[in-house]
Amino acid sequence: MARLLCFVLIGFGLLAFPALPAHALEEQIAEKSGLPQALESLDKGTRTLLDQWGADSLEEGVQGEKIFRSLCGLVQEKLTGPLKACAALIGILVLSRIAGCMGEGEPSGAATGIGCLACGVVIAPHVLGLAAQCGAVAESASAFLLASVPAYAALLTVSGSVAAGGSYSFLTLGAGNLLPLLASGLLMPLLRVFLALSLSACVSGVKMQKLASSLYSFTKWLLLAAVTLFSGILSVQTILNTQMDAAASKTVKLITSSAIPIVGGALGDALGAIQSSVQVVRSGAGAFGMLAALCIFAPVLIETALWAGVCTLGQVAADLCDVPPASAMLGACASAVKLVLAVLCSLCVVCLTCAGVVLFAKGG
Repeated sequence: MARLLCFVLIGFGLLAFPALPAHALEEQIAEKSGLPQALESLDKGTRTLLDQWGADSLEEGVQGEKIFRSLCGLVQEKLTGPLKACAALIGILVLSRIAGCMGEGEPSGAATGIGCLACGVVIAPHVLGLAAQCGAVAESASAFLLASVPAYAALLTVSGSVAAGGSYSFLTLGAGNLLPLLASGLLMPLLRVFLALSLSACVSGVKMQKLASSLYSFTKWLLLAAVTLFSGILSVQTILNTQMDAAASKTVKLITSSAIPIVGGALGDALGAIQSSVQVVRSGAGAFGMLAALCIFAPVLIETALWAGVCTLGQVAADLCDVPPASAMLGACASAVKLVLAVLCSLCVVCLTCAGVVLFAKGG
């Protein structure tokens, strides 16, 4: 009965909109829902990238050619630093190999140890910088989620998905508040501890690889469990609530068409027409949210993937040059960068899921 009353009130409230063309009505619904405030919560770089993709507003279309050119520009912009670091690593490893071949016994061990330290000086600051960027991107994604939740929940509710809108608001607000805490407060500190243990073991020769490996596995499984739990709960609740909302909406339309004399049919048709306009706005808002999430994460994802390639190539070069300490150290850095990449991909999936629910949930 409470859901039925809510649908009736929504229907009469929607009739308060003036008689406008469909496009003007959709613009008015989008403005009243709070979507412009969600757009303003994005940082300048993300809005610039959205503009390059042709999706800086709900009215403009998105072209694959623009996205491809923008991504190519991002790769070119981020490629300079990794290329310089890769050249430096290869030069250090070659010099270490030459210095090791010039002596025997202890001098050779000293040369490889110095080469390992030099490689750590080149690559470790960038790995730590990626961890810091991951925390900053998590905060940006959290700000966007928290700003867009009221608009998305309102659009879900007005389009006929009352129960889905309520559960979506609760779960997404929780995810928005937990994103920075999970990334900056837990995962990135564990990653720094893993990196410190791995580098110390490579330089000093103390056997701490088992502890570092256990810490790495714990961090990875913690991330996987958190993302799986959130995505699973949100998806199952949305599916169940959508079925309930569809049944309730059909009941409301039946009551308004048959129980209200004379104007019941007209009222039901008007309610359906306005809900269709709301669903159009909701679909556009969901697509915009998914593109915004991709724009938030795309630059740092590309940069992290490039640095993962640098660490992997450096490890291969260390194996070819027969510098075992440097190979182990670069392998640990590669694992750390891959974990940062996994964290970023997981947070991006959470944001895409939150926007995708709005896009794909069926209204009443």
